[in-house]
This record gives sequence, structure tokens and C-alpha cells, in this order.
Amino acid sequence: MALSNMADISLAIENLIDSKVKIAIENLIDSKVKIASEKAAEKKPVCPICLENPFCPVCINILHERDGMKWYAKCQATLRNPCCLTCVRAHFITKINDGSDLVCPYRCCVSKKPSNNQVFLLYGEPARGPNDPADIYTWSLLDTYGVLNRVCPRCNIECTDLESVINHNKKDCPERLIPCKKCKVLVKFKDIDDHIEEKGHEHSFMIF
Repeated sequence: MALSNMADISLAIENLIDSKVKIAIENLIDSKVKIASEKAAEKKPVCPICLENPFCPVCINILHERDGMKWYAKCQATLRNPCCLTCVRAHFITKINDGSDLVCPYRCCVSKKPSNNQVFLLYGEPARGPNDPADIYTWSLLDTYGVLNRVCPRCNIECTDLESVINHNKKDCPERLIPCKKCKVLVKFKDIDDHIEEKGHEHSFMIF
């Protein structure tokens, strides 16, 4: 059908641009998943989000709900190839803030939203408190066999032992992401003062 006026032309151009942007994003995601899968096939662990050796590796918990019942099941892809704790945490926080579906990084699972947006339940050991280490059993086992990654992929600092890995991830890394209590945006620890100065002192953070 021929376009009859400039408004139709403008709308057609906008739709074409939106379509190309969506395709580009999907291609980028597909590329990341492909690289992660190839490295996994080479028996090299790699986080599907940052494409680095997972730091504090965790599996994803998918929340299911049916007939009033709720239960968690592990994402099978992350059982074979886990994610960095910080990467998957940021992944789900961003999706919750955007109102997007809680799709896993491999796009093989979709989770229901946990009660009160308790993101920590979506990764690691679900039977734990919000401030407990996400998967201390797995990390201890990896450390015992000398295969725990101790180099932070965000700041490249090498930790000395398991305890320093946990502390680095939780409270020492200058690149760690912390959600603003006011606007829910994830902000790097080193940029918190700049965020407060720009947005106002009503913006605050829970810092350990």
C-alpha cells in the first residue's frame, strides 16, 4: 500500500529503525550465548554475561508457580556453566526495574518474580538469608581443588583466599554495583558520591 503523507513516511522510518535496533540487540545476545557455549564446550568456564571466568560462580534458580504452589528449580544451562554472582544479580535487578520478563542469560528459562523483589533468591542457594554468601559450599569445594577463580573481572584485583574473594565481591571491590534506594539504579561503588551529588541527598545506598 502506498504511503499517503509525511506522517506515514515518518512512522514507517521509526518502525524500520526500531526493528533494526531489536535485531541488533538480539544478534548481540545470540553472539554472547554462542561464545559462552563454545568456551563451555572447550571445558573453559565462562560467564554468559561478561564472558569472563566466573567470579563467585552461581547457578540460577527459576521460580515456578502453579495452582497456588511455588517452587524453585535450577536453570540447567547454569548448572553446566554458571554465571558471576554480580553479573546475574545485576541482570535480574535490571529486568525487575524495567518490568521485563525474568529470562535467564541463556534464554532457556523464565522465572516468576520473587516476593518483595528478593533478587537473592534467584541465584545460589535459595535456603539462605539476603546477607549470607550465595553458594559457600560450591565455592569451598572449588577452592579445595584449587580451581576457584580469585581474580575479579571488574577490577582485576587478585584475592588471596576464599574469605577475601567473598569480602571483595561484597564490600571491597570499587567496581561493585549497589542499587540506589531512591531510584533503584545500579551504581558503581566508586561513583556513589557523584550519583548523590547529581541526583540529591535523598538518594542513598546500603553499604556493608
